[in-house]
Amino acid sequence: MSSRKPNILLIFVDNQPANMMGCYGNDEIFSPHLDELASRGVLFRNAFCPNSMCSPCRASMLTGLMPSQHGVHTWLDDDIMDQWPENYNAIAEFETLPEKLADAGYNTALIGKYHLGFADEPQNGFKHWVTMATGMMDSFYGVEMNDNGQYLTAEEHSVDYFTEKSIEYLDDHADKDEPPYCLIPAWP
Repeated sequence: MSSRKPNILLIFVDNQPANMMGCYGNDEIFSPHLDELASRGVLFRNAFCPNSMCSPCRASMLTGLMPSQHGVHTWLDDDIMDQWPENYNAIAEFETLPEKLADAGYNTALIGKYHLGFADEPQNGFKHWVTMATGMMDSFYGVEMNDNGQYLTAEEHSVDYFTEKSIEYLDDHADKDEPPYCLIPAWP
């Protein structure tokens, strides 16, 4: 048995219930790629969304805490970013899964929607950071992105952009001599 730590790919998606994938038993949905990933990994059969809003769910996933514990109860309103404290991070006071994994020698990456504060630089233990410049968006096209400190506009659909960036990350870390990774593609 290998003593190598496993790589972790934790897909986090807004507004997609489990019953909208074939791997969870829906025979009317065609989701072959997700079904294949589920067949080779861990499929959570007893997981629940702690809140109906994006930011509290992301905070709970990263901290392992309920909204009543981490204090994020609704989505963060980017329209009032000018009122946020400098370098605001809604869960900065809590230890996160990426921080624990980074301490254990993992390369950690967030590729997708952050929506827990300013997205100017990596937060909460992530080393690789490809996010939307803000948490909310008016369109899936023409979204301003922060790719490890380089700002650009992704003309393609934002999910396609994040998918391509996730595949690049996986390809870049495919070498077995690399430290293990935790990649969280967090699609809007």
